[in-house]
Amino acid sequence: MVLRQMSHKNNILLVLALIITSWLLIGEGIVRAQDPFSSLIPQVPAIRDAIEADYPGATIPGYPFLHTPRLGAELRVTPIFYNLVNAKFLAPDFGLDLDFKRDLGFVDQAILVQLWGRVQLNRVSVRAYYDGYLRTWRGAGYFFWPDTGVGVDLDLIERRNIKFGIDMDMSWQRPTLSISSPLHGNFFIEGPRPVTFGVHGWYNPQGIPVISPVFEMRYRWPIRSGTKFYEFEVAGGLKLPRTVLGDSAVRAGWRNTQIEFDFGGLKADVTLSGIFGEYVFYY
Repeated sequence: MVLRQMSHKNNILLVLALIITSWLLIGEGIVRAQDPFSSLIPQVPAIRDAIEADYPGATIPGYPFLHTPRLGAELRVTPIFYNLVNAKFLAPDFGLDLDFKRDLGFVDQAILVQLWGRVQLNRVSVRAYYDGYLRTWRGAGYFFWPDTGVGVDLDLIERRNIKFGIDMDMSWQRPTLSISSPLHGNFFIEGPRPVTFGVHGWYNPQGIPVISPVFEMRYRWPIRSGTKFYEFEVAGGLKLPRTVLGDSAVRAGWRNTQIEFDFGGLKADVTLSGIFGEYVFYY
């Protein structure tokens, strides 16, 4: 009986000795091998930096495989004062080449307030906007450009102080031009829905306490025929101190827009230029 108890105790001690020895020999290796990718990724700086931009700490050995996505949002309120730089209605079959201002009596200025919102998940953003016109383009007829639209952004470069990426925008509304003139006759043009591709850049220098400058640029161009739309926009201003809710900025900028659409041999060719002020909230 005594020999059996001693044998049982020896077996327990042997098992414990094996466990302790295994931990001493391979335990450290097991800890370091929790995430095998994290030991390889840091060796490639370009891949490491891109992953760290979206998932801070993801390349640290032992980091868990499940990562929390980064969420963000942005809201803009932008009053824009547009000038009609150049605008023509062309009807070659009727021998007409009419200037909006000189021949059709259109106003040369329009005022609108644009509401612009964006929701971001990591590097991808979804945007929507609405233009509320306080003064529209009217004369011997009217000119309508879509006042609502949606877009998608992809940040190819994304850091705390700089962004650069590509965009795609579209609207489900159609641009239209209606002419009603006792002298020149009545005409109506409705172009295809505009779809554009573009690029964007954003820069906010770091290391400046409290209030810092912020700059943004956007440019887009058409990717479908029938309705051509080119737009360049640049803005700059001051980013205000951060709060528990997010960041705010007050900016001013300039926008140049070129629009061209046709239907049945009739064509509208319009160039607009405008300045704007802007309040931006970043979350």
